[in-house]
Amino acid sequence: ELMPLIRKYFALGYSDGKIARECMDHFNKNVYGLRCSPPRMLAVYSVDSTVKQAVTWEDIEPMYNNLRQKFPNLGARDMVAKLRVLYGVRISEMVLLRYLREHDSEGIARRKAKRFVRKRFWSAGVMDVLCFDQHDKWKRFGLWLHLGMDPFTGRIAWIKIWWSNRNSKLVTSYFIDACREIGGIPMISQSDLGPENFGIANCQTATRQRLHVTLVGSMQHRWVNKKAMNVKPEATWSVLKAELLKLSSTIFEKNSNAILRLIFRWLAIPWVQHELDVWRFM
Repeated sequence: ELMPLIRKYFALGYSDGKIARECMDHFNKNVYGLRCSPPRMLAVYSVDSTVKQAVTWEDIEPMYNNLRQKFPNLGARDMVAKLRVLYGVRISEMVLLRYLREHDSEGIARRKAKRFVRKRFWSAGVMDVLCFDQHDKWKRFGLWLHLGMDPFTGRIAWIKIWWSNRNSKLVTSYFIDACREIGGIPMISQSDLGPENFGIANCQTATRQRLHVTLVGSMQHRWVNKKAMNVKPEATWSVLKAELLKLSSTIFEKNSNAILRLIFRWLAIPWVQHELDVWRFM
């Protein structure tokens, strides 16, 4: 029971102490304990570090080719992370970078050509504000995305795909599930103007007022307009588009058919949601 948990959290890049703490969350702490130190524990279950695995390019080439098809714009660092999480393989970033310089120099030049546009976003701390936003670029396929995140830590609270992101009850359920997972609510929520966001705004405001009576009569949601854009979620959509959505759009273009739209959604939504869940924890 313990081995798959250790391997899972080791693949996510957790430290030894955090691996032990996360593993114990799956057991009754009043009955069980984890007495051995994390390094001993990892050795017992044959979880090897990057150096001990001694992975070469030949070992990971099939995995790399598969990931490159799904994520055509990944650099060496992100590719190393995905190899670790998805395949449990640890390879040195320098080994992979050396290969990319020899065989994908155009890709490296293209990624380095990107220039950031500097914008300022202020947040007081963890869960000071929870921003959320919708992505409508796939509406021609009948697919809509919605994302919520803590801009201070960059943690994605949820990223969902469905055949609508305009249903206020559905969007509010994303917020409630995320708060239950976190074990709390933000100080304030933030979104663009839109009736689909009223549910979260009302839920956040009502909950904060019940917890702190001094807030009664105040709005605990921040609306942003074009002059003060929802910068963090917009930046996350940009990263997601570069890493995942371009490939998916190509697949959908080849297979979308108006007559089979419902069947298409039935097949596409679970698959894309799985890909988004994996991407969320990268």
